Amino acid sequence: MPGTLPISEHKIIDIACELSGVSKEDLTGNSRKRIYVIPRHVAMYFIHKTHPKYSLEQIGWMFNRGHATVISALKGVETIKDRDLNDLTKKVGERIKSNNLVSLKQ
Repeated sequence: MPGTLPISEHKIIDIACELSGVSKEDLTGNSRKRIYVIPRHVAMYFIHKTHPKYSLEQIGWMFNRGHATVISALKGVETIKDRDLNDLTKKVGERIKSNNLVSLKQ
């Protein structure tokens, strides 16, 4: 949709935290527990999708991670058939679209 401003990376992180029930501190923390990894990967995916200007390294910095983690997150969200991951990805995408915050290309 012309004239639509991209959703901020901070708003994407907020949405992922809200829908998954984790805090921003946990999302960007050191834990590798599944409860934190799934929303972290979904947030990375949508930031990459809505902000192509950011390098993978820059996205990694937002989460205190390296670019290799972002690559893994992108591959995971796009290819892994995991129910929790797929459910959260769908919910975050719908929230972004429903708020008319950005037009997501499929």
